[in-house]
Amino acid sequence: MTKKEMVEHNIDVAFDFMRHVLKHPNVLDQIPNGATIEFVQKEIPIRERKGQNGKRKFVKVTRNFQMI
Repeated sequence: MTKKEMVEHNIDVAFDFMRHVLKHPNVLDQIPNGATIEFVQKEIPIRERKGQNGKRKFVKVTRNFQMI
């Protein structure tokens, strides 16, 4: 996957997640304030790094979004 394709894919996933949040706002209760959200996908390995404030929340990308 090229860098451009990766950026476009990440933007698409972010918008899909926002649509999911609009339909299911209770999902936000599972994310701590100030946390960094990272989308975990099968084909892209998880990078081990801390967010700016040290809080992280992973979201597994499947047909539906799942908090992990």
